Amino acid sequence: MSDTAGAGAGRKPDRGYHHGDLRAELIDEVSRLIERDGVDKFSIAEAARNVGVSSGAPYKHFQDRTDLLVHVVAAGVDRMREAMAHGRDSQPRGSMEAVCGVGLAYLEFAVASPGMFRLIFGSNEKLSQNALCVEAGGRAFGVVNDAVAAYLGIPATHEVAIRRAHILWRFVHGHSFLTLDKRQPENAPLPPNQELLEEMGRGILDAPFDRGADKPD
Repeated sequence: MSDTAGAGAGRKPDRGYHHGDLRAELIDEVSRLIERDGVDKFSIAEAARNVGVSSGAPYKHFQDRTDLLVHVVAAGVDRMREAMAHGRDSQPRGSMEAVCGVGLAYLEFAVASPGMFRLIFGSNEKLSQNALCVEAGGRAFGVVNDAVAAYLGIPATHEVAIRRAHILWRFVHGHSFLTLDKRQPENAPLPPNQELLEEMGRGILDAPFDRGADKPD
């Protein structure tokens, strides 16, 4: 074995120059570290080491820490959207079960990935107002809107479908944070999540409305 070969033995190659998916790999590793350490404590240098590249390699793909977090948030929202779409599509289209499937997937994402969930909906305006994150959020809301519109039997562009989808999203969003924070009512135990979401869903979606009106008066 040559001296050159021996010098490299046992050391991970710097894949920043050879790995076509380094951006995605860094996003995945940072997401994992955020769950372990929190968004304020994770190390980009550690993420780089863990995927086998130099500490400077991430900055060939991302401008800075904020830019990396923007892509982490957008990827997290897309994962959440995919889970929500699966929850919808695993039930008959237009059914209340499909609507609840979206809500359950949202809640399960929050419980399974609390660090990412809190990062997505945190107060950092550089992330929340970034166009990439806004677009990802719009796609996720589109799943809610589609399920609601199908249940109501109206176009997704109908003002009532959009408004009621927002109402349901706000309910499930608040319930998800209360669940993460372990804040449960002491004197009125909540029903199982499926039953809770269906009760709220029917209470909001079954209210009568003018099916011919696409815009508010």
